[in-house]
Amino acid sequence: MNKKVRKVTSYFSVRKRLSEHEDDDVIDGLGKRLKTDARITDDHPDQSVPSTYDKENVDPRIAATTTTPRKRAGNKLQQNGKATAAVHSLILPDKPSDIGAFSRLPPEMVVYFFGQTEIRTLVTLSLTSHRVRELLLAYVSLGEGRRRFSKETKADIVDADKYTARDSFTNWGSLFKSLTCAYPTCKRIEIVQKFYMNNRVVDNKAGWGRLFLKMTTSWDFGECAKVLNAVLQFDDGLLQRTIDLVLKEPLGSRKEDEMRVRETLRATFLDHKFADVRDFPFWISALLRTRRTVEEQARLLMLLYAPTRVVDENTEIDWKSLCDVAVTTLSDGQKRVAPFATAINALLLTSNHNIRGYQWCEHEVFAMIEEVTTLPEPWALDNFSALMLFRPALGPIALVSRCLHTYEVEAGQIVNTMKTLAYRWRLSPALSMAQPLLATLQKLPLLDTRRIFYEAINAARQARVADLIFDNSPNTRRELQDENNSAAYFAPVLNMLLPHI
Repeated sequence: MNKKVRKVTSYFSVRKRLSEHEDDDVIDGLGKRLKTDARITDDHPDQSVPSTYDKENVDPRIAATTTTPRKRAGNKLQQNGKATAAVHSLILPDKPSDIGAFSRLPPEMVVYFFGQTEIRTLVTLSLTSHRVRELLLAYVSLGEGRRRFSKETKADIVDADKYTARDSFTNWGSLFKSLTCAYPTCKRIEIVQKFYMNNRVVDNKAGWGRLFLKMTTSWDFGECAKVLNAVLQFDDGLLQRTIDLVLKEPLGSRKEDEMRVRETLRATFLDHKFADVRDFPFWISALLRTRRTVEEQARLLMLLYAPTRVVDENTEIDWKSLCDVAVTTLSDGQKRVAPFATAINALLLTSNHNIRGYQWCEHEVFAMIEEVTTLPEPWALDNFSALMLFRPALGPIALVSRCLHTYEVEAGQIVNTMKTLAYRWRLSPALSMAQPLLATLQKLPLLDTRRIFYEAINAARQARVADLIFDNSPNTRRELQDENNSAAYFAPVLNMLLPHI
């Protein structure tokens, strides 16, 4: 009647995990071998499992059965020597649970488990405890994690401007964001920099950019700027030195380095589909703020967005394209001029979005416009006007300063050219010109200045028609027709401005 009731687990024979030779090698490190006569009874519910076992008393049939799974996965698990050393053991509660009482999980099983789990699932797992994050950091830093990263990122190629739920770089960025969430920014950057240096074989600048940007999602912009500066210092500061070199040398003297800087910066920081409307204004502002003078900032902006050409099968920056060749079609303008308009308008948005530390006032934006559009020589008037047309918010900035400094004639010529281009490209005058012209008049403090500006617009049209009448070039007739037709097209806008003069 006093017979003790034995635990259910005592009916199971002890598994034979390794061969006799392997037991001797790992018994000290793992300490998980059991004696076949060990039993957990009611008298000792927390009894520790002995660290050795009697191999002679194990039923050969059971031994053969229990070693089979080990043999099947053994070769793969044993390849992870370094990783298992880093994740030597995962400490689990000593109290009995639904799956038994364990004190350690074999390190090779930890690596195997991580390797068989999707990255997005590992992101969730990493939020469970600090210990799990440490193990995952060890996993991604050593051989097994590096091989996985290389394999997944090579197999999953997406466009540079797209985020997808299955994009490997984006998922790995989420993983590093969660793995480093408890560290200060400098430590987080150090971890990612080390990972980058260990995986430079993955030559995908746009992919690395998605990883960095995903990791910095929702970060303070000041912390994001630290990431930017750190990336410029990767590879012993190679990228930073190259930027310094090409900005000091004459334009076009280092064609390969210019293209390398352009492709790296755009792919890593700029050519992405950003989730937050503030992100692109910040990154373009932060990049330009790495240079101290407006001349260097404008040159860097030209380096990033100037048109390119192919010479002897090599792509190089065409520095004088916008100076010598006027835009013709809308698609031509979108290709050659619109990128500058988008970038400069983003600088203007930094004040609207209150991006502290990286804001640009209207005076600074005006200086940037003037510097860019005279580099290396003044742009063609059509190209400058197209810049205002693609981003109407830039119009008042360029026009008001000219009117206030007695350059009303040039302001009138810009507006007249904008009018003609808008007609040719079938753009709505109310959307593309009415609002910026109204804003320009409202910013002019004196009534006389407004009237002078209004008169300059009409005088510019008349002067243009007079020039075309005595011009014998082949396209004169078509241009003259465009001027006359665009005048009727633009008349409602001029009438709308009358109450303000």
